[in-house]
Amino acid sequence: MNRLLLSLVTIFLIAGCTDYTMQSGRAQDKVEPLVVEGDAYDMRFLLYEHRELGLSTYVPEGLIVEFDEKGMTFYAKELSGKKFDRTQFRIFQGGETTEQTEELIVNHFRERNVKTERVDPEHFTFSFSLSEQIISLDSENLSLFGGGAVFKRENRFYGFIYHYTGEMGDLFHPVVMKAVDELEWMISS
Repeated sequence: MNRLLLSLVTIFLIAGCTDYTMQSGRAQDKVEPLVVEGDAYDMRFLLYEHRELGLSTYVPEGLIVEFDEKGMTFYAKELSGKKFDRTQFRIFQGGETTEQTEELIVNHFRERNVKTERVDPEHFTFSFSLSEQIISLDSENLSLFGGGAVFKRENRFYGFIYHYTGEMGDLFHPVVMKAVDELEWMISS
């Protein structure tokens, strides 16, 4: 009996350590329009929360979502049901500085043989960015577009990484913008 109780406590503790969700008080889902190529489509959005990052956001139903201790990544889904690694949006905890966080973004793209270019502040996509990178790869085999952004919240650095293939851009770019617009931060105590 004691072994069973000890085993159950251990399982619950381990499960608790890998649960990145928090209780934000937001609705678990909602239906709202998403504008794609100038047309609005009612879509169901699901709430995703990450306790370690202290944030939550809504993304359209049907994306594949992966959590780790540093962030969460949203992937488009292939017809086979597998994640489409070339089309993704990641929110993550950055380094100790803007430069360290920027380097995490650059390395993400470098691992995919994609070069980044620093964006001038007057052309930032996100008004709260401290730094932004942009990518554009257009070859015979692949068209890839996107970028990354560094920002700071309550003395912590964070980053976004987003990229998508040319054929997915008209759909996935609005998804990224919606996820950013829907970010809600938990106030630290």
